[in-house]
Amino acid sequence: MKHLGTLLIACGLLIGCSSVTPPAARAPQGAGAPEGAAGTLQVAVRWPHRQTQVIPLSTQTIWIQVKKANQLLYFAPLPRPEATDSLMVTEATIHLEAMTGLSVQADAFRSGQASTDIPIASRRANDVTLVANQRTSVLLDLDPVFRPSVTSLTPDNGGPGVDVSIGGTFGPSGSYQLALGGARIFGVLSGGQVKATVPYGAQSGPIEILDDGVPSAPGPTFRVLSRLDVEPAEQRVGIHHPVAFQVPTGEDTQGLVIENPTVTRWSLIDPAKLGLPGSAASTIGTISPTGVFNATAPGSAWVYAWSGYLSATTSITVE
Repeated sequence: MKHLGTLLIACGLLIGCSSVTPPAARAPQGAGAPEGAAGTLQVAVRWPHRQTQVIPLSTQTIWIQVKKANQLLYFAPLPRPEATDSLMVTEATIHLEAMTGLSVQADAFRSGQASTDIPIASRRANDVTLVANQRTSVLLDLDPVFRPSVTSLTPDNGGPGVDVSIGGTFGPSGSYQLALGGARIFGVLSGGQVKATVPYGAQSGPIEILDDGVPSAPGPTFRVLSRLDVEPAEQRVGIHHPVAFQVPTGEDTQGLVIENPTVTRWSLIDPAKLGLPGSAASTIGTISPTGVFNATAPGSAWVYAWSGYLSATTSITVE
């Protein structure tokens, strides 16, 4: 009679559960491992859907090995299942003699890696007992070998649409996401920094980077602006009289007052041209990247201060 054991290897989800150290499989009370008796290991791997998981998203193959001391008893791959499989589970049945002191290890590799390469995730259970006439269960939550880190953030505030540069330690996966206050957006690694744009719906909070689906620890806090305060208001000037506009304060999504908020650009809009074909830019003057207006012709315009997609307005009339 065959004796069955089961080994279940599952990735741990980021939200709602956490990885735990794999316990050694326990035999029932009074059970033993008689010499020469046969047993079976049934291996199942719960694969990550290609969304945020602790196991790297690029995992393509998981190699399973079972050892007794230094003796290799089983070594075979479990390939990634089809994406249409909602459970994302693969299984293998391993027939072994019942014995004690087994180690069971799972190593994850990207496409193109060899089983002799350094894995991108792994986990091992030691002192596993394969019991005669019993099913032996072992749970392995694979841990990523590399986790990214975030050490710097520029700028540290801005409206949705502001471009940010995140410094830290990142891997070569080519898959990076900025996570901020429940919102996520893809980024690009350039010059050792991840470049990303603050997405709509983001809330103030610590920046996190997901590298190949593996999250960093929370980094510096980014303040997502929800309001800008433009000064001065409703100006009247003569031609060639400059006016220095500024944004001394703003407010973030948590209601915190932000001093000297990030302003990405200034613009002049002719309200009479709004809704008409062509540009609505005003021709009564120019405004510099720092908010200094110079009048060149009589008329009125709206002055816009922008932080990404967030804007605030005031008005100016040239007499």
